[in-house]
Amino acid sequence: LGLGGMRERLSTGFLPETDEAWAVLSALLAAAVFGNTLAGGFVRSDFQLLADNPLLRGWSGLPALLLGRSWEGPLGTEVAPPAYRPLAMLSYLLSCQLAGPAPWVQHLVNTALYAADCALLFLVGRRFCSRRTAFAAACLFAVLPVHCEVVAYASERAELLLLFFLLLAWRELGRRRPRPWPGFLYYGLALASREQALLFPLLLALQDWVFLRRRFWHAPRRWVHLSAAGMSLAWLILGRWASGGAAASGRDYFEGLSYPVRLLTMARFSLSHYVFPLVSGTGLQGDYARPFFPDSQPADLASWGVLIAAAVLLGWAARGVLRQRSRYAFWTLFAFLLWLPESNLLGATAVLGSDRALFLPSIGYCFGLAMALSRVGMPWRAVAVLSLSGWYGGLSVARNRAWSDERRFQEEAARLNPHGKGLASLGISLLERGRQKEGVEILEEAARLGPGLPEPL
Repeated sequence: LGLGGMRERLSTGFLPETDEAWAVLSALLAAAVFGNTLAGGFVRSDFQLLADNPLLRGWSGLPALLLGRSWEGPLGTEVAPPAYRPLAMLSYLLSCQLAGPAPWVQHLVNTALYAADCALLFLVGRRFCSRRTAFAAACLFAVLPVHCEVVAYASERAELLLLFFLLLAWRELGRRRPRPWPGFLYYGLALASREQALLFPLLLALQDWVFLRRRFWHAPRRWVHLSAAGMSLAWLILGRWASGGAAASGRDYFEGLSYPVRLLTMARFSLSHYVFPLVSGTGLQGDYARPFFPDSQPADLASWGVLIAAAVLLGWAARGVLRQRSRYAFWTLFAFLLWLPESNLLGATAVLGSDRALFLPSIGYCFGLAMALSRVGMPWRAVAVLSLSGWYGGLSVARNRAWSDERRFQEEAARLNPHGKGLASLGISLLERGRQKEGVEILEEAARLGPGLPEPL
C-alpha cells in the first residue's frame, strides 16, 4: 500500500468503530497468548489448595472457606490462617463443583478472567486517553511475560479477581457523576479478593486531582471517598479478625536484619528483577528464596545509587501530580503505590520478590509507554506497538511452559536458584515418577544445603 495508503487504511479502514469492539480485541489477544496454559497441570501450592483440599469436594466446606480457613483442610487447624481472601476460595469451590477439579478447568477460569481484565482495562483507560492509546496500553498489558505466574499458576486467581472487580468499581465510582450502588458492590468484591484493594480510595483521590481536576473533598465526590475509605477500614478490621491478627504470611525474609539492609537490598533487587524483566520480558523465574540474592550492606555504593535514583524519580512523580497534574507522573505513582505492599518496606513478607508483584503495577508501565508512543506519528506508532506486542507475546507463550507442570517448574527453579527446600521438592517429585537414583542424589544435595529441613531426611 505504501506509507500513505497504510496510514489512511489504519485511520479510516478496518478498525472497529465502538469502544466495546476494541475491548473485545484486547480480550482476544490475551486469550490467544495465554491459551496454551489450558494444557498445563498443577504446580506448587495448587496441590494443597486445589487438588488435595477436602473443603472443595462439597458444599459443606463453604462456611470454612468464607471464614478464611482455606488451608484448614489440607494442613490442619494448627496452621495460622493466611490473608483473608474468601472470594478467591469461593471461585475455586464453584469451578470444582460445576466443572470438576481438573487442572484445565482452573486454567480456563484464570484465562477467561485475564481476558476480561484486559477488556475492562481498555474501557477504564478510555476515560483518561484516546481510544488508540488506551488500546495500545491494553494490548501491551495483555501480552506481558511478567503476568505468566498470575495466569498460568491456578493458585494466583486472587490477583485476577482483584483487578476484575477493582476495574469495575473504578468504572462506576470514577465518573464525574458516580453510580454508587454498583460501584461499592464491586469494591466490596475487590476487597474480598485481595488486600491490595485497600489502596483504591487513594488511587481514586489521585485520579480526581489529575484527570477530573477536583479535590477529593469536593462535593459531590466527598461522600464517595468517605464511603470507600470507610469500607476499607471495615474490611481491614474484618481481615485482621479472620486471620487471627497475623500481620504477615510466613516467616519474615529479612528477619534479624536492619531496616537499611532491607531498603538497600530491595532497591537493588527491584532494578534487576522487577524493572528489567518488566521492560525486557526476560530474566523471569518462579523462586527467589534465599540464598539467591545477597543482602546489601550500608557500604554498598551501587545499592545507594539505585536507591537515590528511585527517590529522585518518586520526588519528580509526586511534584508532577501535585503541581502539574501530569499524567505520566500519575501512572508512575500508580505503579509505585500498588507495588509497595509487596516490597517488604511496609511490612514483613516471606519472600524477597515474585513475578506476581508486578501484575497491578504493570498497568502504570503500559499506560506510560502507550502515552509515549502516542507522540509518534502513524504508521510508526502501529509498527512499534505491533513489534512490542509480538516480542512480549512470544516470550509469554514460551514462559507459560515453565508453569505447565511440577517437574518443569522444579527443574527450572533448581537450575536458577539451587537451595535446600527447592531441591527437596524436586527430589521428591523424581521419586514419585520412579526416577529413584536421580531423586536420591538430589535429596542428598538438599540435605547438605539445608541441614535442618525435614523433607530430604
